[in-house]
Amino acid sequence: GAHAARKSGRRQVEWTLLNLLDDDDAFANRDRNLTTFGLRLRREPAPGTWDYDLDVALQAGSTRGGIAPTSRRFDHFAGFIHAEAGYHFGGPWQTRLVGQFNVAGGDRDPADGDSDRYDGNFGVRVFDYGPTGIYGAFSRSNTAFLRLRLFARPSADTRLQVALAHYRLSSARDRHATSALNDPTGHSGRDLGIQLEFRAQYRFMPRLSGAVGGAFLSPGDYLEDAPARTHSPRNTRYVYAEATLRF
Repeated sequence: GAHAARKSGRRQVEWTLLNLLDDDDAFANRDRNLTTFGLRLRREPAPGTWDYDLDVALQAGSTRGGIAPTSRRFDHFAGFIHAEAGYHFGGPWQTRLVGQFNVAGGDRDPADGDSDRYDGNFGVRVFDYGPTGIYGAFSRSNTAFLRLRLFARPSADTRLQVALAHYRLSSARDRHATSALNDPTGHSGRDLGIQLEFRAQYRFMPRLSGAVGGAFLSPGDYLEDAPARTHSPRNTRYVYAEATLRF
């Protein structure tokens, strides 16, 4: 892979090129050969001003439909976009409000012999799709969301944030990546649900900090109506606490 960046004041542009070759015969895999090109335009936040972040990626190559060596091979072309705009209000709490839009492509037609589902490669789920990596409701594949996120810093040692998001499938005919629910007809719709997140961080000393947070997910119509579900969905409540010691 390759990465380059150029910064001018608060503005920055980045280019990324990554090739993923997943063909090790010693491990079960989908024999992915994917090349991803990414472009990012960003303006850093500052009190009393607007900021933005635009991240676009295009992905091309080939992949198998499953991990079995006999699985059908598909041509792959997919896209990803993340766009956000924020305003930093400044003041004693250094409040910043951000609106975010995110789409990771899904397979438009499961029967056409092509793969349009974006592959997240090695990307983590934290921040975009949940409060921690082990919270697995959503991922960077066949998922779209609109979100409002509020940041605050009431003191030098304290950081707070809260977010409200509406998640949907990018393609109603493609599977939901993290639950494996699938409705190739598209009749179950796209609505995955509404999620509320919160996080509070505190630095106890220069090398020790801690955080508490959580998420509440109210499931949408797709999770209630999709075929092959094993039970009726319930509201998800997730809470965590963590501590970080820096050496």
